[in-house]
Amino acid sequence: MTRKYRSRTEWQEIIQHQKESGLNAITFCRQYGLSSQSFYKHRLGQDTCSRVEASASSFIKLKKPGTTTRLSKSIGVLHFNSSQLHLDASVDAQWLAKLMQALS
Repeated sequence: MTRKYRSRTEWQEIIQHQKESGLNAITFCRQYGLSSQSFYKHRLGQDTCSRVEASASSFIKLKKPGTTTRLSKSIGVLHFNSSQLHLDASVDAQWLAKLMQALS
């Protein structure tokens, strides 16, 4: 297989074409003479950029309290990077689901 350098735009078009084709990535790459390793690398990079752009537009502004507070009826603790979120029984389930989806 000869090596061909493709631009970011070309890879975006190739990835979109694969999605629309209905073929799995391996079959698509074989059919079009692409390196599956390169395809996966560029698809992962594109997915990561999409997530960063999506999450950047959906930040929730929070105020950090001056001191750490503990809830007396804590039912769980979410750990994310170096942050902790203590949850009590009154937490709205839909809000919690949206928060977990945003963090995933």
